[in-house]
Amino acid sequence: MIFITRVERKGKKIHLTFSDSTRLKISSDVFKKFNLTSGEQIDYDLLEKVKYENEYFEAKVTALRLLSIRNHSISELKVKLIKKNFSLQVIQKVLDELNDLNYLNDRKFAEQFYNELMNKFFGPLKIKNELVKKGIDKKIVDEILYDYFQDEEMQKNIILQYLQKNKFPKVVSSNKELQKIYNHLISRGFLDSSIRKSLKEKYINNFEDDVLY
Repeated sequence: MIFITRVERKGKKIHLTFSDSTRLKISSDVFKKFNLTSGEQIDYDLLEKVKYENEYFEAKVTALRLLSIRNHSISELKVKLIKKNFSLQVIQKVLDELNDLNYLNDRKFAEQFYNELMNKFFGPLKIKNELVKKGIDKKIVDEILYDYFQDEEMQKNIILQYLQKNKFPKVVSSNKELQKIYNHLISRGFLDSSIRKSLKEKYINNFEDDVLY
């Protein structure tokens, strides 16, 4: 058993000093929840509960702050909380609660992220790779991207819009220039067949199937 020998309020934090000379900084919310007072005797089990509750409170506040900036996938938020040195037990409790409250929703996040990348004129392979890096389940990724992968006409229109918006040349003067545009579109995650159709439509007088590799 130890005693609380001093209670100091500093902003939204409470600094506790104990009879064994140890100190603990907790949020004022946790302090109020346990109704702690100077001179109070406290056993080590209760002290551990206070520490756990404070860590959980801080982890939840951190998670909500991150979500207020932008949406996160569950995996992405977990990684960020780990980097903040919260315990895995606390992190999982926070993630479960936020998921139950629908503050975290991987499918909703994936659909929003997919639309953002589509609006930036990225192809299906690039979008799939980015969603996987965010920790989105493969089944969700495949369902969201199914139409985009299957619809070459859709890809072709996106490519032509991208070429128009970014002021690529109306006419290419060499096979090397055409190959450079092709390589650029490959790097943006479009499928080979869709790229060829798009370039053939835009640069019909310059296009030969054996030019690109």
